Amino acid sequence: MLLKFRIWFYYFRRDIRRYILLRKILLYGKTILGQKIFKHEIDYLKNNGLVIFPYDFEKKYRNKEVKVYEIDNFSYVDYYGKKMFFQKTHSIDHIKYYYNSILMEQDSDSPHKYCSDLFKVDENDIVLDIGVAEGNFSLFYLEKAKKIFLFEPNKNWVEALKKSFHPFSKVELIDKEVSDYSSESKIALDDLQELKNQRLFVKIDVDGAERSVLAGMKNLLNNEEKIKVAICTYHNQEDSREFELFFQNLGFQTEFTPGYMLFYHDKKITSPYFRKGVLRAWKVN
Repeated sequence: MLLKFRIWFYYFRRDIRRYILLRKILLYGKTILGQKIFKHEIDYLKNNGLVIFPYDFEKKYRNKEVKVYEIDNFSYVDYYGKKMFFQKTHSIDHIKYYYNSILMEQDSDSPHKYCSDLFKVDENDIVLDIGVAEGNFSLFYLEKAKKIFLFEPNKNWVEALKKSFHPFSKVELIDKEVSDYSSESKIALDDLQELKNQRLFVKIDVDGAERSVLAGMKNLLNNEEKIKVAICTYHNQEDSREFELFFQNLGFQTEFTPGYMLFYHDKKITSPYFRKGVLRAWKVN
């Protein structure tokens, strides 16, 4: 009985918080800045409620059918002809929801899409996938990349990743947190000697710890002549502004993905509420 009450209270408190946040955003929509910059996004929320991607494309993935298979006590989905495995603790319903979220994030119209037709992994690029989770990014570019380094400290994901990538010799899994220094449990990219003088594509999605990753790869960013970085900018309020300046000061060209995200999972979120999703930065001399 106590457990049921705790579950009920958790969802009640979550839903109340989301309702209050939505009311605040709609009030912000009546301001001059809200009307001028985010009118489309706020109008979408009025009609569809609180969503991370306030655009029509997200509707395609609300009830999209997902087939989940099982082998060796692991569940997986077919992802562009490859088996993408999930954590053993994930239920079938959770996997279906999670997989649709992955597809939504990488939709061609999504602000969270790492690559574009021009900004992408090219032949002979070494991919550094930082914050791998289920590994969709590296699975997608598996054939094209020269080599792939997977960085994922979550042991539950590591177990699933070993199943997904074990047939592919070009993939190296490093089960450490990418940080600004190296230790038994952490690694700084500047300490990986085999990355020097290579064509690099770096994807960084680490739930707000992006600054530590950047601090540990200063030499790579300063010295490598051919490097592309796709970094998430929605986890914290000032990420987009600070990361854009950071890369421009290093001589990178930059662009943001189109549109905005409403990352309501951030309990500190405040106006203007909507944030840029991914910054793409490149230096090709």
